[in-house]
Amino acid sequence: MLRTLLVVSALFVSCTEPTVVAPKPAAPPPGEAESTALLSAFEKSGLSVERNGKVLGNAEATKWFRQKWARRKASIQTGEDFILRVAHHSSETKQPYQVGRADGTKEPSADWFTARLKELRKP
Repeated sequence: MLRTLLVVSALFVSCTEPTVVAPKPAAPPPGEAESTALLSAFEKSGLSVERNGKVLGNAEATKWFRQKWARRKASIQTGEDFILRVAHHSSETKQPYQVGRADGTKEPSADWFTARLKELRKP
């Protein structure tokens, strides 16, 4: 009888103990996925960036964009925000960035990033 009582008590305790459920990880901010994808596309492109009269190679430019994004993440809710606040122009001189290709052609970085954003959003 005592053994039965102990088994029943043990089952009761194990069934009534609170279950700890780990919280779901917070969803990333809406613009984070697009910003990450845009940075990845730029990094894979091999393009350089002209910034304030200086040409940055792809690795250096990617690092620069990542650092700038880290400082402005809280204000970036969309891919367009990323382009405007990170990849468009110099915060110091307000000069627009230019992306450069190996063949020497250039285009405004905002145009390049906007085209990549459109590609990312295609169904």
